[in-house]
Amino acid sequence: MAKSPIPFDLSKPALLAAISYVILAFTIVLPFNIGDGYTYSFGYRLLLLLILLIPIALSVYSINCMYVGKCYVWSWVNGVVLAIWVLMFVLAVLMSNARLVRDDENVQNPKAN
Repeated sequence: MAKSPIPFDLSKPALLAAISYVILAFTIVLPFNIGDGYTYSFGYRLLLLLILLIPIALSVYSINCMYVGKCYVWSWVNGVVLAIWVLMFVLAVLMSNARLVRDDENVQNPKAN
């Protein structure tokens, strides 16, 4: 059997959670306007991501531990719920950004009566 280049093996539910967290990290790091011309600075977004690394690592470890510890159903529930939560977060960010762009276009090009 070939040895894995990763020093630890993640279960599939933990891998699902880790991928979801990577998507969340990209969403946090990507720039977006939050209204009134204010944009989060890159340093602020990195700080936010750094703060989230501890609960992210604990969550992935917990999911992996539940799977390895014979808590299969709970680990899948936890991983799927997390993936749904991240999807909802990403959709909320995209919808918010689209609304801000539409509002900005309406301000720049008001319709004549």
